[in-house]
Amino acid sequence: FQVDNSQANFVWLPRSDAQQLIDYLIQRKVIIRGFPGEGIRVTIATPEENTQFLNVIADYPAIRPEIKRKAHYANRYKKL
Repeated sequence: FQVDNSQANFVWLPRSDAQQLIDYLIQRKVIIRGFPGEGIRVTIATPEENTQFLNVIADYPAIRPEIKRKAHYANRYKKL
């Protein structure tokens, strides 16, 4: 993902496959604000909710390997 700097408690993730990603996240009970054809807006929330998002997004088939590594490290440090 390319993530722009934010001045708020959310980040914008532009995705050409936004509708598929929206459907995927909703099926897994991850609440986001979807903009079909454009991207998704993800709220920065509690550490638990952020970790849940990272875990779910890491399993999305179109996600690059570095995102999967970041989710892995987020889980690892949560346990410390």
